[in-house]
Amino acid sequence: MKTVDYSKLISDALNGNQKAFDELYTLTVQSAFRTAFLMLNNEDDAQDVLQNAYAKAFRKLSELKEPEKFESWLKSI
Repeated sequence: MKTVDYSKLISDALNGNQKAFDELYTLTVQSAFRTAFLMLNNEDDAQDVLQNAYAKAFRKLSELKEPEKFESWLKSI
């Protein structure tokens, strides 16, 4: 299993690299959806919450102090 370099992905995303944003999303969306669905027990609500969480996370990405904790930070949103 390949180790994810969240620091590089986040740095690239903050520098405007759309592929880095896409990769962050791809790497975390299944786990994040599972978490949202378990909390809400409704697929549509989970999708809505996820969309809002990613939008907020990507807007505030520069505030993340520990890039390796991106996934848990996202889930806390």
